[in-house]
Amino acid sequence: MPDGIFGSETARVVSDFQRMSGLAADGEAGTETLTQLDRSIAALSEAAAQAEPLPVRK
Repeated sequence: MPDGIFGSETARVVSDFQRMSGLAADGEAGTETLTQLDRSIAALSEAAAQAEPLPVRK
């Protein structure tokens, strides 16, 4: 649950993201990590925008 504190769990998740993104996994959300995070979010947003909508049941 988010609590606004950058603690050990956040550092672990940041390190996981860095590894998956081919970055040095230091657990710090520095410039390269934040840039890659922005790129990943943009790519997911673009993919979602192009996806076919699910049919609505009536």
